[in-house]
Amino acid sequence: MVAIAAFNILYVIKLNKAQNLDKEEQRESERRMDLLKTIVLIPNLKKMYRFLDKLWTELEKLKLENDVDKNADKEEAVKKGIEPKIQALFALFRSDFIIALNATTPSLGKKVEEISDTMRDSLLSNMADEGVNLWVLKYFNDKIKSVYENGKMDMVNALFNYKGES
Repeated sequence: MVAIAAFNILYVIKLNKAQNLDKEEQRESERRMDLLKTIVLIPNLKKMYRFLDKLWTELEKLKLENDVDKNADKEEAVKKGIEPKIQALFALFRSDFIIALNATTPSLGKKVEEISDTMRDSLLSNMADEGVNLWVLKYFNDKIKSVYENGKMDMVNALFNYKGES
């Protein structure tokens, strides 16, 4: 009887310590989430959406909507004009948003950075494909719009699904 009572006491103490550790981990996770919201997301989320809007404005130029006579030379000129702007937009996004995210939550920052890099590489690769006329709506939607929308969705999804892990 004494051994069973001693075992029960030890078991209750061990269970209590485990619950306290779980509560501490939960509090730490909540603290990280609050800091992320306060320091990074609230002041900088507008920058992400501004980046995405400016990127889309540049990408839409590939449709050549204002040109009556659409041809490969005009498309090439537009590509050469917007490619440095796209590179600059991604560089600015990295310095304005991703660096702050990496500083506060490295795992989330790394994930958003990977999404951003993949999106940039895919867009520039698809733009460089000379065999595709991007002013044709079907090709534009397949090669540019879908990459942009998937990248945007993945970024928002990564931010939304972050649980506060370090």
